[in-house]
Amino acid sequence: MVDWISAPLIAAFGERYVWFIVSSYGVSAIVLAGLVVWVLVVHRSRRRAIQKLEAAGIRRAASAQKNRQMPSQHQAHIATEDA
Repeated sequence: MVDWISAPLIAAFGERYVWFIVSSYGVSAIVLAGLVVWVLVVHRSRRRAIQKLEAAGIRRAASAQKNRQMPSQHQAHIATEDA
């Protein structure tokens, strides 16, 4: 191990445990990097799937609701509550 890295670790944890600690951090870093890659891959595949659906004419429910008009009964109900 490089001296500038190993010296503080050995001083803090002792020579007996330094390899366990360093390997634990290494495994944790690899697992976290794997999770980040996994999330990015899934995100890209979902985005492609949504683009395919939108190209086929299927829209998201939230965007469809923005374009709809409120029913007149619902508008009348809101108007009476505000009064």
